Amino acid sequence: MGVIAGVFFVLTNLYAQFPVPQIDCKITNCLNFVGQKAKPAVCDVSNGELIEIHIELNTIAFNPLVYPTLNPNPIPPEGEYLRLKVVRESDGAEMPVRINKSGGGKNLNYTRELLYLEIPEAKEIRRAKAQTAWNKAKRQYNTVNHWGVKDANMVDGLEQDLVENQLGHFKIICSYISNKPGTWNGQVSSTPITIDVVAKGTSLDKLSNP
Repeated sequence: MGVIAGVFFVLTNLYAQFPVPQIDCKITNCLNFVGQKAKPAVCDVSNGELIEIHIELNTIAFNPLVYPTLNPNPIPPEGEYLRLKVVRESDGAEMPVRINKSGGGKNLNYTRELLYLEIPEAKEIRRAKAQTAWNKAKRQYNTVNHWGVKDANMVDGLEQDLVENQLGHFKIICSYISNKPGTWNGQVSSTPITIDVVAKGTSLDKLSNP
């Protein structure tokens, strides 16, 4: 009985020393979220706009004041990092993503990140769409033909600037992972966010459709 009590005492103190962190992930530019209404079960987002994501991590003051890295590649053998994963609902496939960090902050307990996410089409599809849009623009606008730019350079620029999320249903999951010695170790994940990417037009549509 004394041994069991001793083990319980040790585990309780370890838990108090390294409590389980909490992570929350939300999208702030749902098309079907208006004002103070309850969040929709499925967040509609535009195919032509970056998906704005806020991540809030509460480490409950157990780790040093260090910003976790985001989706590191390769994964560090020791450290702490955030992972943002997008899964296609139709087949469970994890999707390639492009992420831009816009801002954030940290105090004693909280780390906040503001991210802009894109679920891009494959490169060859993006390239083909950029080429088609440029060809159409040249036919529609005579002045374009006198700009003196090379077709390949213009297509490169259109492809690079294009924001176009794949259409479909996806789940977004934000996780915090720590394997740093002397701190809480493990993984915690946010409640998955279900999104529906709907066709609202992209910058290529605006270029080739007056």
